[in-house]
Amino acid sequence: MIAALAAVAVACAKDPTADGAGTPAAIQAALAALNINIGKTGTVAASVVDVRQAPLEASIAFTTCNAAIATVTADTSYHPVPATSARAVVASVLPGTSCVTVSSGGLTPDTVGVNVIKSTPSLGTATNLPSNKTSFIIGDVLNDTARLGGGFGTLSGTLTFNLYNNTTADSCAPSPVFSEAFPVSGAGTFATSLGFTSNRLGTWHWRVVYSGDAYNKSVKPACTAQTFSVKAATTIAATASPTSGTGRFTMVDTATLGGGSVTPAPKGTMVFSLFNPSQATCGGAAVFTDTVKVTGLGKYGTKGTKADTAGTWHWVASYSGDSINHEQANPCDASAQVVVSSAVTTLSTSANPAAAAVGDTLKDGATLGGGSGPTGTITFKLFGPTDATCAGTPAFTNTVTVTGNGTYSTSKGFKSNAAGTWHWTATYSGDAINLLSSTACAAEPVTVT
Repeated sequence: MIAALAAVAVACAKDPTADGAGTPAAIQAALAALNINIGKTGTVAASVVDVRQAPLEASIAFTTCNAAIATVTADTSYHPVPATSARAVVASVLPGTSCVTVSSGGLTPDTVGVNVIKSTPSLGTATNLPSNKTSFIIGDVLNDTARLGGGFGTLSGTLTFNLYNNTTADSCAPSPVFSEAFPVSGAGTFATSLGFTSNRLGTWHWRVVYSGDAYNKSVKPACTAQTFSVKAATTIAATASPTSGTGRFTMVDTATLGGGSVTPAPKGTMVFSLFNPSQATCGGAAVFTDTVKVTGLGKYGTKGTKADTAGTWHWVASYSGDSINHEQANPCDASAQVVVSSAVTTLSTSANPAAAAVGDTLKDGATLGGGSGPTGTITFKLFGPTDATCAGTPAFTNTVTVTGNGTYSTSKGFKSNAAGTWHWTATYSGDAINLLSSTACAAEPVTVT
């Protein structure tokens, strides 16, 4: 369809009709305004049309209104068929406003507004708050760091750090309590060198402002972009009770919360975490936790739990902090440790029977004592008359499960097959908190005749 119209336009240009069809009537740009980012280019296209708005083949010229803002050159890559329009490349030079004039013969020129837009640099910031903390403590020196990048060309201007100690989270007024400015001569990292010693509890704000330059926009983040808290210092003194013991005793911890604000009283929670001997640095998930509500300064305690492994345990009491009181925890060290010793077990045995005839079934029993909720096994071994030291392979072995202190017996027994003195031994395996115990070879002879 376009080819047909072009053909008509060319024909009409040679033989115009009475109503003006085929006669150039106006030049029309494809758009009224062109926005270009600094450092970039854009294009402007235009056509000559007759009274019926049909495009015609014609010579079209593009000129810039202000070459200091943007230049205009013919777009040599643009080759429409038929040649009923033309296009120019507009290249940005300097931010500002200009225009492109489109003309053809004696027609009234058309004008396209050109707006060259400044580039927007990137600005990233970070306070000097340690990564393992959520707030500053009053008296801490406050500093800030900013990374300025992107933009167009070599950045210039100034970068200003402003610090506000407002108590509302959305206000950076009326004036900063601290300010430090740096000249900018390119992208890079900037940091306050003096800092400011915090002197007030509550919400604080850093606002870092880049002034901008001839080619780059100013950057002024929202006041809430860098909001942080300054809180009162708190202390925790933790005490384990007892600090040592044997077996499966109950371990508890108390923690005294100090420092902080008196009015209003500290709120939040105290979490007591207990770490077993395999967690010497208090790493990983605690084997026991207990959370209590904090309603002010003072002493808090945990209901505790029983030890199940011998070794050195550690309590850590952690205060959550609140809006004006800093979080705190006692260190993982000897200040709140519990040394758990293994219980010493005893094992006494009784052969059944103590004397027998060849062919009789021999059994054994053992009484386990001294354990602290012992678990594990008792292994009974029977040695024949030719093994008086119980050093060889037993003629019979039977293992039973231990579920506490008490008496355990072989479940099957062994039918004797030779005359002489037989020997029983019994061995308790021990567990994580109970020591192994056993009987001697000579402690339990059985005479078989």
